Amino acid sequence: MVRVSSGPRSSVDSDKGGDGREGDMDEEDNGKNMGAGEDDEILSSLMDKADAEAATVGNVKPKQRRPRFTEDHVIGPRGLERIYTTFPSLCAFRGEGHEAQDLHRLLRCYKEWAHQLFPQLAFEDLLDRVQKLSGKARVRRCLEDMRETERERYLVRRTGRKNYVRGHE
Repeated sequence: MVRVSSGPRSSVDSDKGGDGREGDMDEEDNGKNMGAGEDDEILSSLMDKADAEAATVGNVKPKQRRPRFTEDHVIGPRGLERIYTTFPSLCAFRGEGHEAQDLHRLLRCYKEWAHQLFPQLAFEDLLDRVQKLSGKARVRRCLEDMRETERERYLVRRTGRKNYVRGHE
């Protein structure tokens, strides 16, 4: 800090930042009175005091990291599996003439699922993340398994036989 003064320059007005208080380094001082380890101790004690003051002022809490939404969330029991198992009973469609109500019920079910899956994200943001993660191999494999299970259930209902293999009737 440089102060403009009309008189001769003193150590208080020096550009080293001294303000004349005790403990500041003036030009005459140059740190000769301090030992080598003393400045480290002073700095660490000042840092401790500053941290303590910051913690007490306004109840500042340390910053916590938000959990990340990963493919484990999508694959887990609260993810796609919950949609596969619970949605057919929750979102039973009423059929023709009730399309708007059916769509509203389905969207409400999806929003509730998204909130239960990962409440830190808004519904639209969660859908974007799920769409990005849908390209991962583990998620694709989970979807393929669900499709295969549903295909087998359909074929069993249709033919009445288990272990139905296409082309071998």
